[in-house]
Amino acid sequence: GDLPTASDVLHFYHNIQQPEDAKPLSFKLPGSTSTIQFYCPVGEEDHLIANWGLFNLLDKLSGDSLATLVTCVLLEQSVLIVSKSLGVVSSAVLSLVPLIKPFVWQGAFIPILPEILSESLNSP
Repeated sequence: GDLPTASDVLHFYHNIQQPEDAKPLSFKLPGSTSTIQFYCPVGEEDHLIANWGLFNLLDKLSGDSLATLVTCVLLEQSVLIVSKSLGVVSSAVLSLVPLIKPFVWQGAFIPILPEILSESLNSP
């Protein structure tokens, strides 16, 4: 079948009924046969981070780019954010985690990677 577009995935995600905190959420993405299960985090720290970083993320990305970015994060794909400004990178990266709430990022999360360690980007 055809792969869903970023817009399809975001529309699907937006319409999922969110469970109470700490309860699992299971669903299948459009065009997928496997079930994905997420757990909702408890706490409000992510709200504070989102307020700080989301403005910069929205200021730097178009709507389509933001939709693609969120889709990649929700599909647990590798994402690399590059900028000459450490503040822009920090705010963008740290705003992604609360942006996908009620889901929780399950992979490696490296907010800042010094250039000397850039070889680690090639690791699985």
